Amino acid sequence: MRQGVERWLHGVYARLRNLPSAPGSTVRSARSDRAFARNTPELEAGVPSRMRWQAVYDEARRRYAVGELLLGIARSMGLVRATVREYAVAEAFPARLPHGAGPSLLNPYIAYLTVWTDEGCENAVAL
Repeated sequence: MRQGVERWLHGVYARLRNLPSAPGSTVRSARSDRAFARNTPELEAGVPSRMRWQAVYDEARRRYAVGELLLGIARSMGLVRATVREYAVAEAFPARLPHGAGPSLLNPYIAYLTVWTDEGCENAVAL
């Protein structure tokens, strides 16, 4: 029973994730602290990897649509059968959710640093 529910949730996860939050909901985003925005070279570095996985996903979907068995697809493509099953039932490419760094080590000292910089101190040694 549990495996069946997990498989079903895996299949509808993309749709559930795209649903708007309920009105009056107090659900906060997963992160309250934002990391520095990634620069263009960092963003571009991930594009080839995503394109490769997108091609694998498309190929697995195409082969499954033709009627090839999951195990056969998995063996020929060098994937785990569960991954092929996930790709076969997914309505959209199962991209990773964006995640970022946790809270900064400087968070406990932000008030102190703000006071010092407001007073005009820009010497890191004095801080």
